[in-house]
Amino acid sequence: MKDKKIKVPSEPLQMVDIKIIEKRGESALVEWLTSGIRQRGYIPIEAIAENQAPAGVLVLATPHGLDILNMDIRKFSERLHAHDIWTQADLRQKYRSTIRCLFEAMEVK
Repeated sequence: MKDKKIKVPSEPLQMVDIKIIEKRGESALVEWLTSGIRQRGYIPIEAIAENQAPAGVLVLATPHGLDILNMDIRKFSERLHAHDIWTQADLRQKYRSTIRCLFEAMEVK
């Protein structure tokens, strides 16, 4: 059986504008926009070219910071109610408890 050569299309890399936050060793903490949402993550310094990085590298970036989009909204609601927070006025009066509930729903220790 002969080896068949597979043709891989040579498409140019899709580059994304980034902001370098800091460099550590061989990686850099960078910030970029995805659908208008700011994201931060660590990528290899060698992937950066003139304040841009390949979209495929950014998809694989090690996330940095809190991701509120992964918050368990049901847990947040349950925690608010457990602290007798039911209205906007309650949120304002019990802001420390509200923050505690938010952290619990995001599982921040």
